[in-house]
Parts: sequence; structure tokens; C-alpha cells
Amino acid sequence: MDKYLELMKNYGSPGAVGNEFNDNPELFETGKCCIWIDASVGASVITDPKEAKYADHFGFARFPHKDGVDNYGSWLWSWALSILKTSQHAKAVETFISGVTSKEYTELVAREDSWGNTPPGTRKSPYANPEYTMNAPFADATLQLIEAVDVMHP
Repeated sequence: MDKYLELMKNYGSPGAVGNEFNDNPELFETGKCCIWIDASVGASVITDPKEAKYADHFGFARFPHKDGVDNYGSWLWSWALSILKTSQHAKAVETFISGVTSKEYTELVAREDSWGNTPPGTRKSPYANPEYTMNAPFADATLQLIEAVDVMHP
């Protein structure tokens, strides 16, 4: 972790800590960022061959972690969707969450856009589908993380 902080301090883009989601893929795509740590759901943004200039010029790896800690955390692949107890629209939110994580939605995105742009980490079924693994270069890394996480010790 110290090495990462040193690299960010000496070579990171100014204000990197304040970057929002859309800032990072743009910096990555333009070669102004060589390491981007985020959830795998962002991977389709930089691997879509129709959109990403350098889609085949990089790889995926686990993010840095503290020595001796083998559980890399579950946030990397999880959408962590939730419903506030105080929500006045809890049922609608539950319906929305169920919809965007459904097999039908995954298949719709694949049909209308591409398998590579389907939401990663929401369902197990795409990882058994050769169309998905062929079109989502981050699929193997994501599946390895899902299988490695100890949900009893996040």
C-alpha cells in the first residue's frame, strides 16, 4: 500500500482523490492514468471495442492489500444494492433491483448491446456462458474474486 501511495503522490494526476467515476475511465483511455482501481462493473467502459480506444492493451488484477490479508474485500465485484429503511418507495426500488439483476435483463443487454456490457457480478450464469467470457475480458478475474471472497469475514 505504501508503494501505491508513493506512486500516486509522485506520478498521479493532480486531484485524483476528487475524481468521479466518469473522470477515471477518461484519464485511463487517454493514457493519463495507468492504474485504475474500481469495481469490475466499470470494466465494460474500458473494454468495449466500439468505445474504448485501447480496449485490448491492458489486463486486470486484484487491487493492493495489506500484507497477511487474503480477503481482498467483496466490494470489487458486488453492486452492493440496498434499500433505505426510510424509503417511501421501497417496493419500487426492490422491483428495480430485481429487474436490473435478473437473467432476463442480462440477456436483454447482451442482445441489444453486447455480452461484454452486461452487468458483472450480478448473476452466476453468465460466467458459464462462452459468449460472456469471450466478450468480457474481465470475466475470469471477476469470477476468481467472487469465489475467493469469504463473505463471513468481509
